[in-house]
Amino acid sequence: MEMHLSRPAGALGYSYADPLADGVVRDDPFLKLLLTTRAVRRLKSIRFLGGIDYVLVPWPNASGRNKRYTRHQHSLGVTRLAALYSAEQQLSEHEFRVVCAAALLHDVGHAPLSHSLEPIFYEYFGVEHHRTSEDIICGRVPIGRDVYNYLRAYHVDVEHVAALATGRESGFHDFFGGPINFDTIEAILRCRVMVGPVEHLPTPEEVTCAALRR
Repeated sequence: MEMHLSRPAGALGYSYADPLADGVVRDDPFLKLLLTTRAVRRLKSIRFLGGIDYVLVPWPNASGRNKRYTRHQHSLGVTRLAALYSAEQQLSEHEFRVVCAAALLHDVGHAPLSHSLEPIFYEYFGVEHHRTSEDIICGRVPIGRDVYNYLRAYHVDVEHVAALATGRESGFHDFFGGPINFDTIEAILRCRVMVGPVEHLPTPEEVTCAALRR
């Protein structure tokens, strides 16, 4: 199988603003389609930490060194780590697409302001972002129809992707359902960067590789 990284991990640093900007993931037509879906693009308007973002980073955004991020940027970062893992493990093209699709789609069910409003949505509507993500991935709601259709068109198991994305299945060295996973690695380091600069902070790629070889 061809490697799905265009350069060694960490060679040019890690961009939290646009984790895929340097072409670390090859132009896979399947992933390119998923990136155009309404469900994924919607995450550009969902704050990464919700209301906490406005405590950590006062108005105006990016006025100093700190910057608020979105769930879209975080999802791209998680996808980058999934691609790195795929290369390290020399996964088949099909497995690469399963892993990266689950990574990219893991947060598609987030409501406005992310986790901040989730308790309210659960109290009044009985839903939380994992259940909503599964509904979107499986095409049970209109916003997820194109996601579902692209998964089917490339013969990617929809239920498997949904189970990985929501943590119901672990697999792949527990990088989806385990306590140290693509999502938590990227999110924790992203949060640390938001608080302020720190010397010798490892990149999400370095932590992923260390976790894989633990």
